[in-house]
Amino acid sequence: MWQSLLAIYLKPEHWGYRLLENSRCYWLYLSLIGLAILLAYPLFITSQAFYQQQHWQTLQNEKQQYLAQQTKLLEGLQQIHQQDNQKDNQIAAINQQIKNLASQQQATIETLQWRFSHGKQIELVLQQKSQTIFPFIEQMTVIKQLHFKQLSLLKLNQKKQVQLSAEITVK
Repeated sequence: MWQSLLAIYLKPEHWGYRLLENSRCYWLYLSLIGLAILLAYPLFITSQAFYQQQHWQTLQNEKQQYLAQQTKLLEGLQQIHQQDNQKDNQIAAINQQIKNLASQQQATIETLQWRFSHGKQIELVLQQKSQTIFPFIEQMTVIKQLHFKQLSLLKLNQKKQVQLSAEITVK
């Protein structure tokens, strides 16, 4: 090895001599470049990991916000569904009350229709004996949710029957 170094130093035009001479003259620059090369890769890896972690964090935050929004939307829809079920139960209960009242008073219901175009309204048409129609109307007014909007009585020609046509608003 000493022989090869001696051969390089004895021939100043040789490329090895120039390399050694330049490395001796510029040792500070070469050591800084070597240090930069040694530190560049770990810095690159850590910075890339840091930015990737930030990216994943923002994605997670966006997904959590989306999940919270969807949860709030689901809760709203469940509440609306529950309100609709309560309304349906209320409608069914009112229908049942009217039918029970009609059967108690021995009335024959011809039509019992609900209208939702202008609030809740019931169109009721039934036939009953003329003597028991007024107690039926009185018992209908006892139901707190029902209020008569229009009431008409029509005398029928059969067995002292009266036809009651009523528009009832539901509150």
